[in-house]
Amino acid sequence: MDLYSNPSSSKYILGLSKWFRMPTEDGKTIPALAVTRDHGTLWNSGYTILITLLFVAAGNVIVAWVATYFPLRNNGNRHAILVAFLNTGDPISALVVLAIY
Repeated sequence: MDLYSNPSSSKYILGLSKWFRMPTEDGKTIPALAVTRDHGTLWNSGYTILITLLFVAAGNVIVAWVATYFPLRNNGNRHAILVAFLNTGDPISALVVLAIY
Protein backbone atom coordinates (compact mmCIF):
# COMPACT_ATOMS: atom_id res chain seq x y z
CA MET A 1 0.00 0.00 0.00
CA ASP A 2 1.50 3.31 -1.08
CA LEU A 3 1.01 6.43 0.97
CA TYR A 4 1.55 9.82 -0.62
CA SER A 5 1.04 13.33 0.61
CA ASN A 6 1.76 16.59 -1.13
CA PRO A 7 4.66 18.34 0.61
CA SER A 8 4.65 22.09 0.96
CA SER A 9 6.61 24.10 -1.63
CA SER A 10 9.43 24.87 0.84
CA LYS A 11 9.65 21.41 2.38
CA TYR A 12 13.15 20.52 1.12
CA ILE A 13 14.69 23.97 0.69
CA LEU A 14 17.11 23.75 3.57
CA GLY A 15 20.13 25.73 2.36
CA LEU A 16 23.56 24.59 1.27
CA SER A 17 24.74 23.59 4.74
CA LYS A 18 21.88 21.30 5.76
CA TRP A 19 21.75 17.74 4.55
CA PHE A 20 18.71 15.52 4.85
CA ARG A 21 18.00 11.82 4.28
CA MET A 22 15.82 11.18 1.23
CA PRO A 23 13.91 7.89 1.13
CA THR A 24 14.23 5.65 -1.92
CA GLU A 25 11.75 3.24 -3.45
CA ASP A 26 13.28 0.21 -1.72
CA GLY A 27 12.88 1.72 1.76
CA LYS A 28 16.46 2.87 2.27
CA THR A 29 17.54 6.47 2.69
CA ILE A 30 20.32 8.36 0.93
CA PRO A 31 21.95 11.65 1.90
CA ALA A 32 20.72 14.58 -0.17
CA LEU A 33 21.22 18.32 -0.35
CA ALA A 34 18.46 20.62 -1.48
CA VAL A 35 19.52 23.58 -3.61
CA THR A 36 17.70 26.26 -5.49
CA ARG A 37 17.33 26.10 -9.26
CA ASP A 38 20.05 28.73 -9.75
CA HIS A 39 22.51 26.86 -7.54
CA GLY A 40 21.62 23.59 -9.26
CA THR A 41 22.47 25.11 -12.63
CA LEU A 42 25.82 26.31 -11.31
CA TRP A 43 26.62 22.88 -9.81
CA ASN A 44 25.66 21.16 -13.06
CA SER A 45 27.84 23.53 -15.10
CA GLY A 46 30.76 23.04 -12.73
CA TYR A 47 30.55 19.26 -12.96
CA THR A 48 30.32 19.44 -16.76
CA ILE A 49 33.46 21.56 -16.96
CA LEU A 50 35.25 19.27 -14.51
CA ILE A 51 34.39 16.11 -16.49
CA THR A 52 35.50 17.80 -19.74
CA LEU A 53 38.84 18.77 -18.22
CA LEU A 54 39.32 15.23 -16.89
CA PHE A 55 38.82 13.75 -20.36
CA VAL A 56 41.23 16.28 -21.90
CA ALA A 57 43.83 15.45 -19.24
CA ALA A 58 43.37 11.71 -19.86
CA GLY A 59 43.84 12.27 -23.60
CA ASN A 60 47.01 14.24 -22.99
CA VAL A 61 48.34 11.45 -20.77
CA ILE A 62 47.67 8.95 -23.58
CA VAL A 63 49.48 11.18 -26.08
CA ALA A 64 52.45 11.56 -23.74
CA TRP A 65 52.55 7.81 -23.11
CA VAL A 66 52.53 7.00 -26.83
CA ALA A 67 55.23 9.61 -27.49
CA THR A 68 57.39 8.09 -24.77
CA TYR A 69 57.03 4.41 -25.67
CA PHE A 70 56.52 4.53 -29.46
CA PRO A 71 59.01 2.07 -31.05
CA LEU A 72 61.03 4.00 -33.64
CA ARG A 73 63.49 1.23 -34.69
CA ASN A 74 65.49 3.71 -36.81
CA ASN A 75 62.75 3.93 -39.43
CA GLY A 76 62.11 7.34 -41.04
CA ASN A 77 58.43 6.56 -41.60
CA ARG A 78 57.93 5.92 -37.91
CA HIS A 79 59.54 9.26 -37.10
CA ALA A 80 57.08 10.97 -39.47
CA ILE A 81 54.16 9.12 -37.87
CA LEU A 82 55.28 10.20 -34.41
CA VAL A 83 55.64 13.85 -35.51
CA ALA A 84 52.16 13.79 -37.08
CA PHE A 85 50.79 12.25 -33.90
CA LEU A 86 52.37 14.87 -31.64
CA ASN A 87 51.28 17.77 -33.87
CA THR A 88 47.57 16.99 -33.55
CA GLY A 89 45.65 19.72 -31.78
CA ASP A 90 43.32 17.69 -29.60
CA PRO A 91 43.19 14.21 -28.04
CA ILE A 92 40.50 12.90 -30.40
CA SER A 93 42.58 13.68 -33.49
CA ALA A 94 45.61 12.13 -31.80
CA LEU A 95 43.70 8.92 -31.12
CA VAL A 96 42.48 8.82 -34.75
CA VAL A 97 46.07 9.20 -36.00
CA LEU A 98 47.15 6.48 -33.57
CA ALA A 99 44.45 4.14 -34.84
CA ILE A 100 45.40 4.74 -38.50
CA TYR A 101 49.08 3.93 -38.00
